[in-house]
Amino acid sequence: MDVVLAAGGAPWEAAAIREIEGSSQLRLVRRCVDVADLLAVAETDLAAAALVTADLTGLDADAVYRLEHAGVRVAAVEADDALCRALGIERTLLLGSLDVVARDAPAPRHAPEEERAPLIAVWGPAGAPGRSTVALGLASAAAARGSDTVLVDADTYGGSLGQALSVLDDVCLQRA
Repeated sequence: MDVVLAAGGAPWEAAAIREIEGSSQLRLVRRCVDVADLLAVAETDLAAAALVTADLTGLDADAVYRLEHAGVRVAAVEADDALCRALGIERTLLLGSLDVVARDAPAPRHAPEEERAPLIAVWGPAGAPGRSTVALGLASAAAARGSDTVLVDADTYGGSLGQALSVLDDVCLQRA
């Protein structure tokens, strides 16, 4: 099983790396420097589990939820059970038994096909009023119901959703 490690310099980090490298069930694919790095890795399908320190700066219940929702099992190493419960981390491991994470039942990566939201296109002829407003309203309603939502303004002549959402061009360019 491919795992990532986000130890934040915890005293057990070097021992955990040696244990993973000596394991026949685990393979260390990345050492994450912070929660942002950990969340980015989770979206790449690079790893099936994350071994973390429960006091990693920025680690909160939302980050744990996002990791689990992305299909990455979160396990805290050498951690306080009360802190783990507060964060929503259900798996705690001790050094010497990190292989246990490989025996956990896999978390679903995505919702089954029949539970996924449909693709919705809002279209109209040139000059038709309200297309952007309708598309923005539909995306907002879907997101409010908890659906993962992507809104694309494919109008090559007069796209306006970026302006409606106060997203400047420079913001989009910085992400690339």
